[in-house]
Amino acid sequence: MDRQVIELLRTKDEEGIRLLQKQYANLLYYIVYPILQSKEETEECLSDIYFLVWDRFEQFDEGRGNLLPWLTAIARNTALNRLRKKTVEVRELQPDDGS
Repeated sequence: MDRQVIELLRTKDEEGIRLLQKQYANLLYYIVYPILQSKEETEECLSDIYFLVWDRFEQFDEGRGNLLPWLTAIARNTALNRLRKKTVEVRELQPDDGS
């Protein structure tokens, strides 16, 4: 099925994203949820991941590896970036204790 997903995504066929979601949604959730620890944040992150895959698929190089490691790296990095951003936002909202 990866071959079909890859070919569809290369041609920007939306069916490729649907198949990717069908095949990998549970795995991506399993990667992202422990990082974000929030169902809502995880769902938003998954949407970001699918958008990034769609938008940057031309960067995928089969010569460097399979689809799954590329996809899991995007998922992990997207979740970590979201967590970092949220941490910075929380710090900015905390009152300065004057020290």
